Amino acid sequence: MRHLLTALRALVVVLVVLGVLWVPAAGWDDPRLTPAGIGTKLVYFTIQSNLLLAAVLAVDVVARLRSRAGPSPWLVGGATFFVTITGVVYNTLLVPGGGPEAVLLLAGRPSSDLLHAVVPALALLDWVLFRPHGVLSVRRSLVWLVYPFAYSVFAIVRGGLVDSSVRYPYWFLDPTEIG
Repeated sequence: MRHLLTALRALVVVLVVLGVLWVPAAGWDDPRLTPAGIGTKLVYFTIQSNLLLAAVLAVDVVARLRSRAGPSPWLVGGATFFVTITGVVYNTLLVPGGGPEAVLLLAGRPSSDLLHAVVPALALLDWVLFRPHGVLSVRRSLVWLVYPFAYSVFAIVRGGLVDSSVRYPYWFLDPTEIG
């Protein structure tokens, strides 16, 4: 079972990397695959939360392979919480609300499917079924709320400062859109 869990967590890391780098019909010289092109994706909570989860799970996989202690339950729980927010927000606010970025699941956008549905579901299943429970206090877990709040502030401030086609990464953070 230990090896199966290690393989599952390694698979999630690979799925995140694929989801972040997937650009349909792109060659290796495509500007979207350069560090600058990938860097533009970092403004999205989706990308940030998935990369954080991948980093935490990569550390966990290496630790398991070396028979060492992995990341703290608090860190794993936070990464799982953030990627779960990604899945819930996408599937409740973005897909039903429509718009150019809203794509129904399994509608031919593998990157979106991986980062908004598959990875959050696998992370949540891993947390619920295979992680130790009762080791985190509610009080310590409330600190996890700082990151989504700080991200929201960042996205709103950034949107007011930049002049690009994507000022606000999500419509619900655009003050001109929601008032």
